Amino acid sequence: MITNYLKIAIRNLWRQRFFTLINVFGLMLAVTVGLVIYLYVTAELNHDEDIVKKENVYRLLRDATLNGEDYLIGITSAPFSEALKNDFPQEVKETLRVYNDELSVTYEDKVFLEDNFLMADSNFFDFFNYHFITGDPSQALLLPNSMVVTERIGRKYFGNEDPVGKTIRVDDQFDLIITGVIRRPVGKAHLTFDMVANIAPLKNRPWFNEWWSNSMLTYVALTPAANSKELEKRFPAFMDKYFGEDFVKLKTRIDLVLQPIDEIYFQGNLKYDRVTTGNLTTVRILSAIGIFIMVIACINFINLATAKSMSRAREVGIRKTLGSSGQRILLQFLAESYLISIIAIILGFMTVELSLPFLNNLFGTDIQLSWLDTKIWALAGLTTLLLGFTTGAYPAFIMSNFSPVRALTTRGEKERGKGSLRKTLVIIQFAISIFMIIVTLIISHQLDFLKTKDLGFQKDNVLMIELNNADVMEKANTLKKRLLQNSLIAKVSCATGEPGGFHDTMPYEIEGLEDNLRLRTVFSDTDYLKSLQLEIIAGRDFSEDHVTDESNAVILNERAVRDIGWTPEDAIGKRMMNSFLDTLERQVVGVVKDYHFVSLKSAIEPLVITAMPPSSADLMIVRMTGGSPGTAIKELEKQWAAFTPFPMDYHFMDSSLDQLYEEEQLQAKLFTVFSSISVLVACLGILGMASFVVAQRAKEMGIRKALGATASHITSLLTGGFLAPVLIANLLAVPAGWYFSNSWLSSFAYRIDITVGVFIMAALITLGVAFLSVAFQSVKAIRTNPVDVLKDE
Repeated sequence: MITNYLKIAIRNLWRQRFFTLINVFGLMLAVTVGLVIYLYVTAELNHDEDIVKKENVYRLLRDATLNGEDYLIGITSAPFSEALKNDFPQEVKETLRVYNDELSVTYEDKVFLEDNFLMADSNFFDFFNYHFITGDPSQALLLPNSMVVTERIGRKYFGNEDPVGKTIRVDDQFDLIITGVIRRPVGKAHLTFDMVANIAPLKNRPWFNEWWSNSMLTYVALTPAANSKELEKRFPAFMDKYFGEDFVKLKTRIDLVLQPIDEIYFQGNLKYDRVTTGNLTTVRILSAIGIFIMVIACINFINLATAKSMSRAREVGIRKTLGSSGQRILLQFLAESYLISIIAIILGFMTVELSLPFLNNLFGTDIQLSWLDTKIWALAGLTTLLLGFTTGAYPAFIMSNFSPVRALTTRGEKERGKGSLRKTLVIIQFAISIFMIIVTLIISHQLDFLKTKDLGFQKDNVLMIELNNADVMEKANTLKKRLLQNSLIAKVSCATGEPGGFHDTMPYEIEGLEDNLRLRTVFSDTDYLKSLQLEIIAGRDFSEDHVTDESNAVILNERAVRDIGWTPEDAIGKRMMNSFLDTLERQVVGVVKDYHFVSLKSAIEPLVITAMPPSSADLMIVRMTGGSPGTAIKELEKQWAAFTPFPMDYHFMDSSLDQLYEEEQLQAKLFTVFSSISVLVACLGILGMASFVVAQRAKEMGIRKALGATASHITSLLTGGFLAPVLIANLLAVPAGWYFSNSWLSSFAYRIDITVGVFIMAALITLGVAFLSVAFQSVKAIRTNPVDVLKDE
């Protein structure tokens, strides 16, 4: 019986191969999109799944305020670890400190900068469950000079040799012995690394035991009986114990919060965080897109199947007259639906396998499809069942319930109600497509706005060089002078931060204010403003002609002046002191026009630019003339090599600023690609429907042509029935598109206004493609000779 169902199904699908092709192609696109989204979303949601021991493990966060606004800080200082264990022995089972940085690594004649280098306490692998290829996790970091590397690093440095027992030199300061090799996890994780070493070499550095030297990730494992919320209630007293005098002096305080380790990956709104984070909004958007496109494809199938039901009425009537039951007819039509679904799923999986390299390159992802994963096979089976039933149940139910008498006497007239249902389904699928187009246009306009907005400084032709070792830091001023001798270099400055990068937050005692004010802070030499081409609106810039500037001068931005309560002119000559670092007051010598030193997602914050010697900087800002960037970089590398054997680590400022909006750029690409697919699938449905209508109304069109109807009249007659639902779909999609887009834009302090032009553009796009789809089929009716369709009448 099943064989018979399949034979009849294949025969019917081949007989109606145009509609079969539309259904298969539409469902294949939906399956392809759905599978890609499934792979991405599951990888994101299963973050840290295989490596983190999550039972009662938390990360320690600092909870602070910046001029009345609360924010969390992802890093802490080293002393917190021992103090927590000593002060809360009943609650704190174990703590772990992790320091992550970019460090230079040397082995024989190989020198590399490793940006995934961790240094951690010896119990690192008690918190993280990595798969060891060689070595013992419980012993791997016990020795002060021990370290563990990934397979990739082992091959990079030692080829086919066993890395265990090899010695490498780090930052030209200490030697480490490799004691283990691990397999780097494929899945997403908040903590990624290629090397992890015992933290012991850092313990001799002056800053290591300073409570205010925040550079560590601190993890806390609580005892089974401990309650994290109850423990947090005791943290204020703990902070007063160790910071009480500082809080009084600084006229501010900081508290602590415990963050569950499985929440780290998706909490990306922390200050000074040093972990890899995902974006839960993107995950939700993608999930919705996958559902939307699947719904559109299913609607197409249902629409075409119900539209074709009357053309198969006689087949059903004959089969029922010959004794076939409604149940068997139901199974027959479900068999056709399942056959189409199986073909679409097979083609969809094949398309994903072939297109993943392109998609990963386009979206900057690392999606993998493993055929050994039982979840993939389970997903394929479940999708087949659901897709076949969803698309086939309603049409099969309709056709199996045809009355034999009516089925054998009907000549294909429309059944009441089904036309309205089909129009409703068309409205739904186009409303989804229009919604996605609206969101795509608004995201694209916002990204264009971010790229073109005046940031208050010149970002082009600016190179940022990391001063990442003692050799160049101590001789930074000499290197700077040598670089300025090159005609391709316009300006050079040394600083602790760059626009879009790190800017510390410091408390200040300010003349005329009773309370301290916390201000964002960057330290720089006298050429910082010139290198970034910042505009002074009052006072003067730092100058080497004023020999006291490096110890006495500060420049404020407009926002800081407003927050203090001064005017730019009044600010000049005022005194202020960094409560944390300064022993003497500094003088405000200038006010700089506000510029966007952080992302445009945030409003401009109050900023202090403090003069300092170049040797105290960890970053060099090089403004090139723009004549030949490649030649300039070669000259920079040549001069760099004269000071240190380590490779020069650099990046372009405009590229780093673009990275601030990586998630938004990804969302824009996703909406662009998937909205195009949704419109394509919707248009396939209209194309199929139009083809059916043209065939159904062939005699009517023949009579009209015989009576003198023109091509334009016939085209407008056929397209009118389809364009009306698309117009209604626009009316439904506009409010939803506006609401979602406005919510998305609310995360930006600086944003575009949503104008009516966006909605007009979306309407024109959908009406245009719908018109072209129907008009394409109308040509068939226009070109048909009336004699050919009327000769049987």
